[in-house]
Amino acid sequence: MKNMLCRATLMALCALPLFSCGSDELEENPGQEQQAGRVMQISSVEDLLDFAKRVDAGELSLDAKLTADIDLTGRLWTPIGYQRRFEGYQGRFMGDNHVIKGMRITEEHALEFSNSAPEDAQYIGSLGFFSSIGHNGIVETLILEDVSIETPHVYSVGAIAGESSGNVLKCQVKGSIEANGNVGGLVGMACNVIAAGKTYENAVSGSINYANVKGRCQVGGVVGGSNGYVMSSKNYGKVSATEFSAGGVIGVSGYTSKMFNLENYGEVSGTEQMGGIVGLLGGQLRNSINYASVNGNNAVGGVVGILGPSGSSWLSMGDEIHDVAYCVTYGAITGAEDCHAVIGKRDARFGVENIIVGKCFYDASSSKVSDGEAIEMDGQTMEVLNGWVSTATSLHSSVKYRTWTLNDQQQLSLAAKQ
Repeated sequence: MKNMLCRATLMALCALPLFSCGSDELEENPGQEQQAGRVMQISSVEDLLDFAKRVDAGELSLDAKLTADIDLTGRLWTPIGYQRRFEGYQGRFMGDNHVIKGMRITEEHALEFSNSAPEDAQYIGSLGFFSSIGHNGIVETLILEDVSIETPHVYSVGAIAGESSGNVLKCQVKGSIEANGNVGGLVGMACNVIAAGKTYENAVSGSINYANVKGRCQVGGVVGGSNGYVMSSKNYGKVSATEFSAGGVIGVSGYTSKMFNLENYGEVSGTEQMGGIVGLLGGQLRNSINYASVNGNNAVGGVVGILGPSGSSWLSMGDEIHDVAYCVTYGAITGAEDCHAVIGKRDARFGVENIIVGKCFYDASSSKVSDGEAIEMDGQTMEVLNGWVSTATSLHSSVKYRTWTLNDQQQLSLAAKQ
């Protein structure tokens, strides 16, 4: 089976400010059919280890439910399904709001279970409670507390899963996470995939991160890199990147990303492409709010650090419209260059004909902008309204404001704002 998340490209991720998602078409594995009615009950450490052993042995669609809190303190954790990470967990894991406490992953331990030499740590990838979640996989209502992940050279790391093309729903994380690139409080890298000719769109929804998240690049409080749906999620932990692309909720988003109802309360800091909600943005961002300070050197914004591809072909520059609307920021914004209250910078190679920015606001009394250019973005004048500043009507005057709504199938659909 082809690698659903293009692991071969992981080493290039931080050479350019982007994450990589698989575009290869996968074949469905007929041996991974859901086993209706068979749900493993997990009430102890022994049960959990048995579940992990069975998934690693190939029972990728094994459903499970926590029936009690579990304490892993004093143990080193091996991600569930690591030996099957290119396929991903395809079952349904129900936390039932129980707590798993004390999950710890160190780089030394990761080198051991991956049988890697220290100089190859950057190739390990996919670390978390689950290694990866496949396109049929669901992890829901799971609470992880006292998480400690110390893997400074590893890519694709998140407390719930290092990589996901499935669904992470109503989960919570507390603790601390440190890795290299594609680092998220819940998911390191979240990607849509194509299997048997059908596109499977991943989602992270209704989740909360309290953990402090640190990395070199592409760091997010909830998701490190995403090209799917991130909805109704919050971050309270501090987010920092030693180099670029950090966001309070998402580090980097691809052009197919749909993001709405997001909140950030955790300080964001780093060098360039720092955003209160998203560090580097492609796709659509709606109805989101940042309450925290954002600090960096270049391309620093209260909502988005930078709009555009920044030299990468992964972000479409064709007919796709990338927009930011109905967003608010309260936090102080500090930067030396291209520092603005709402959006720090637009990449010059990303044409204004592909961008909508509208109905975004900042609180002039609290969102102090260090470079004095709070009311200007790419030459578009903003108007002051009762102490707030709103962007101009649109950078794409022929396109009306759009809003995302949920239909009965819980899929997002566009509707023109009347």
